[in-house]
Amino acid sequence: MEDNNTNPDMFNQSVSFIENQLDFDVPKNESPFKYENEKSTIDIFGLDLPKIPSASCKPDVDSIKMFVGQIPQNFTEYDLLQMFEKYGKVYDIRVLKDKTTGKSKGCCFVTFFTRSAALNAQNALHNIKVMPGMHHPIQMKPADTDNRNDRKLFVGMLSKKYTESEVRNLFSPYGTIEECTVLRDANGQSKGCAFITYLSRQSAQNAVKSMHHCHIFEGCSSPIVVKFADTQKEKEIRRFQILQKEISDHSQITTILQQLPSDSLAPLVVQKNILQQFQN
Repeated sequence: MEDNNTNPDMFNQSVSFIENQLDFDVPKNESPFKYENEKSTIDIFGLDLPKIPSASCKPDVDSIKMFVGQIPQNFTEYDLLQMFEKYGKVYDIRVLKDKTTGKSKGCCFVTFFTRSAALNAQNALHNIKVMPGMHHPIQMKPADTDNRNDRKLFVGMLSKKYTESEVRNLFSPYGTIEECTVLRDANGQSKGCAFITYLSRQSAQNAVKSMHHCHIFEGCSSPIVVKFADTQKEKEIRRFQILQKEISDHSQITTILQQLPSDSLAPLVVQKNILQQFQN
């Protein structure tokens, strides 16, 4: 049988104890790692989680927000922090999640306090480290694109045997490289070209001046091409010009066909060939 003689004083003490344990405010819009006050960093759930600097601290003005892909979907911000903090203090980490399911998309944004820490992490992880359960190495690139086109180069007629590391070594004498990506096909084979982004425009200019047409690599028919990469606007203009030329060529051919004798079979043959070309 139940004991109905419960001590009221003991019950009230128990309730009071529970209320005291729950009497705290979880901070809003703060770092997801820790609850921080002016004097110390407090773990709000009593877990031994890695520390992160106070939100009152700000990263350097030239810090880089990095996009990181090819990470396991079960990795949390805490897991990622432990991996990234080896390369420097981390200001912020955000795992990208599906708005409908709330599940991780297998990628994140990470911001270090210093630019050098971000570049150290990128050099150590990008296209090198393969995470547990993943089939491809981590992809780590600057998320911010402002002014990057002023420092970004396209390199063509490059040996298909060259890896990112070898391309970096080839171009590093001209300045600090922020990002280097060899373009590959669906099978992972190099296309013989790459994009290189320097820390400064002057370094990029030095590379163009010294490397463009300076050498013919094995398996290439022409000298190496080093030039500033096209901006998105330039790409759109080029596509429009190609489309405009195709329309113009089609109009000229139509005019020629109209001038041929009506009893000639040539228009039918030419028109058939034109249609095949446009369909391909």
